[in-house]
Amino acid sequence: MMKLRHLRNTLLLGVLFLLTAVACKDEFLREDVAELEKQEENNGNEGSSDNDYIRVVADPEVALATANCIMAMPGETVSIPVAKAFAVWEQNQQLFGKKFSPGGDLGAVLIWAIPNELVDTELMEITDYEDINKAAIRLKTKPGAKGNAVIALTVNGEVRWSWHLWVTDYDPGADLQLSNLQTGSNSVAGGNVYRYKNNAGDNIFMDRNLGANSADKTKGKETHGMYYQWGKKDPLPGFAPKNYYPESPLEFPPQYRKNNLAYSIEFPDEYIDAFPSGDWYSYYDKVFDHDLWGGVSGKKTIYDPCPEGWMVPFWPSKITENGWSDLSYELSPWYIREPENQFLSIGSNVDIEFESPVLGFYPATGHMLGEEVSKYSVNTSLWTASPMISPDSPNKLLEESIFINVGLNNHLHARLEARPYAANVRCVRCLDESKNLK
Repeated sequence: MMKLRHLRNTLLLGVLFLLTAVACKDEFLREDVAELEKQEENNGNEGSSDNDYIRVVADPEVALATANCIMAMPGETVSIPVAKAFAVWEQNQQLFGKKFSPGGDLGAVLIWAIPNELVDTELMEITDYEDINKAAIRLKTKPGAKGNAVIALTVNGEVRWSWHLWVTDYDPGADLQLSNLQTGSNSVAGGNVYRYKNNAGDNIFMDRNLGANSADKTKGKETHGMYYQWGKKDPLPGFAPKNYYPESPLEFPPQYRKNNLAYSIEFPDEYIDAFPSGDWYSYYDKVFDHDLWGGVSGKKTIYDPCPEGWMVPFWPSKITENGWSDLSYELSPWYIREPENQFLSIGSNVDIEFESPVLGFYPATGHMLGEEVSKYSVNTSLWTASPMISPDSPNKLLEESIFINVGLNNHLHARLEARPYAANVRCVRCLDESKNLK
């Protein structure tokens, strides 16, 4: 039986990426307990106890609507509002099976960063500490550095919520005006966005995967971005130790309580395994959520991993005559109706990548199974937000969600994959203002 392995108890690990046929390692920050405690000393509360503080979120709807991914420029000072952490736990106490006290010492910690020096932890602090509706984690990114990090808010040493910090000079939302966007490529600060209208809607796509340092097809792994287990808010940087793996489906670790959702929030740096290939969300087959990323509601949810104003693309809901979800190509957000033959292959063998003048470049990233990235012959892969729903019972977990491959039949080919797999995400613009929170 495997023991729980927490990244915060590891001093330094490698990030495993597969590039062409060669495996190489990038090193990134792994904070141990002593380092986390050192970071929390810089939060401005000087170790004071605030168990008597009454923290009430004045506007939970506004707090819940804030994004889990913060885009920042190199060298920029960033403030991350923390009210969402309290609003989420207050709203989901019964679901999580655990209640955090609204009191307790607040801390801000760096869970991991690539590169190591991306965030200056000595300057990281919590501002407006006494007012939870104004409180924020303030930090500064390193000038000239691009990369990704996960920043967490702790209450009495326990992680309450975490945010993905994407440090990039790409700013796809700056001065974005829908009326001025043409079909295909459009220039924005630091790159491009792609607009395409089909049966999935009128969508604006980023030109790179979520977390990628570049959209330049010559930049190799810099174009890959982060990996996500389906429905989880936190990224995995291409490598993460598995947590508990049961030897039988009857063994449920007590740390999970009834579902893994609370556990995934408390330990955002772990790949949550499943038995044998079910949903990471729970070892109980009747505990699941098809709408974690809004694939059922069509709205941006509190777990959506994309930046403000962007969301994971979803496959429009359509049921066939026999009651199954329709996986026809025409419903794909990436389906090119015209002109035809637009996805062009780049490379050969196991490292085939694809590019389209109307939808952009898609690197060969494969998908992640715990501690390694696996690739198949068609390996440009992305998640959609949409689950596969059973015709017998829409509330039945089928353990799979729609997973897409670029390039087949000149557009993205749909197939199903188990939700514990970790794959990349390509965010789209929320064109419909009603797509807020469910």
